[in-house]
Amino acid sequence: FVVLDIHGDIGSSAGGPDGLFNTDTRYLARLELVLNAMPPLLLGSHLRPDNSGLTVDLTNPDIYDGDRIVFQKDTIHIVRTIFLWRGTAYQRIGIQNHGDRTANFNLSLLFNNDFADLFEVRGERRARRGAGTAELSGPADVTLSYLGLDDVVRTSRLHFDPRPTRLAVNSATYHLELAPQQATAIFIAVS
Repeated sequence: FVVLDIHGDIGSSAGGPDGLFNTDTRYLARLELVLNAMPPLLLGSHLRPDNSGLTVDLTNPDIYDGDRIVFQKDTIHIVRTIFLWRGTAYQRIGIQNHGDRTANFNLSLLFNNDFADLFEVRGERRARRGAGTAELSGPADVTLSYLGLDDVVRTSRLHFDPRPTRLAVNSATYHLELAPQQATAIFIAVS
């Protein structure tokens, strides 16, 4: 199961109960979308009646370059569609420029994991923890791993399509240049 905020983010506020969970373990503790390092503005969200998917509509705040507005609020429309299917969390991020000129901006996805069990998520403290690692496992893939005290390795794999402009072990950044009315999409799978 997955616990998200109304923006479709995981872990945008530290210490919260949100995340992607499997067998009582949090497999993803953060997946936050930002535009030029700023959170987008919420237009609305809709959870399907059967809880099978979440759709979130977002837009950009005023984005500045120094003291100058590069493009105004409500120019970019973002639609996030999130659902779980067969052990994988999928997300489609549709982006469209509704402005009358080309929009240049960075869309970043910030992520990490703690592989906390449900008791830790609820506030329990552990005397000891296992060891976590993160590595780039391809030009569009990141692997987050955890060797638990039980000697079991738990792994979360993030796959980005298309390949990000910049990929690190805790972020994927797309530099987007969208002409007026142009749309594009980014897909993420976390398994």
